[in-house]
Amino acid sequence: MITLFTIPKAFSGHSGVIQRNAIRSWTRLPGCEVILFGEEVGLREAAAELGVRHVPAIQRNDHGTPMVSDAFEQIRRLASTPLVAYVNTDIIFDDSLLVAVHAMQASSQPAWLLVGQRHDLDITQSMDFSDGWPERLRSDVARRGVLHGKAGIDYFVFAREFPLKLPDFAVGRPGWDSWLIYMARARGLPLVDGSACVLAVHQNHPPAYRPFGTEARANASAAGGYYRMGTLRDADWRLVWGKDGQPALRPSYLGRLLFMPPARMLLAAKRYAQAGYGH
Repeated sequence: MITLFTIPKAFSGHSGVIQRNAIRSWTRLPGCEVILFGEEVGLREAAAELGVRHVPAIQRNDHGTPMVSDAFEQIRRLASTPLVAYVNTDIIFDDSLLVAVHAMQASSQPAWLLVGQRHDLDITQSMDFSDGWPERLRSDVARRGVLHGKAGIDYFVFAREFPLKLPDFAVGRPGWDSWLIYMARARGLPLVDGSACVLAVHQNHPPAYRPFGTEARANASAAGGYYRMGTLRDADWRLVWGKDGQPALRPSYLGRLLFMPPARMLLAAKRYAQAGYGH
């Protein structure tokens, strides 16, 4: 049904724990395949342990950082399903992801990009995936989870033949995810905020990189500047629970308003100020 792909960090320490938790949750989604890109420490062994596909070859920049743009390009020929999803390797899903995807497939929209907010949760140990784990996870999120802001974007669901090609973007550095959101809207493709229907749980961890510096500036340059960076506020559609208990697609008029040039210029100025120039 859908291929989830990602570029993990090294499988050591806390990162190893939360990445295994995330990937194990994906492998429990019926009809899904998982592809891991890269050659980080322990990745090959983890892929074999978890029973998922490993693709070691991926382009890197001069700093040795994997290029997410290359993963997006490779997945077009590697995925065995018509739909794919790029997901950060610290995100846990339950089957609400598939419920949302089924709803989008049943909609009248021929092409779309599904994104959503995440819930931040402290998880330090391997999860118990025995019967009833989704209910336990939802209960834990209700008690301790914190809804992240609309600038945090951790998953993208789209057709394998999605009509956008990413510029040269390094993974884990600011800008590439925001560019993808902006460009989907600019090309007239429906940008769907599935936050109300999809439970995406982010396992908290220390920052792995500085949100400014050479690689961040390279990503911003590849994006074409901060004007071409969006957030979930730009979504022109929302996936919400209907009265029949099923996900329903609704227009987001606020998102359409915020995508107009005056609002975009203000947001671009704000992003530039926050980018850490001078560091």
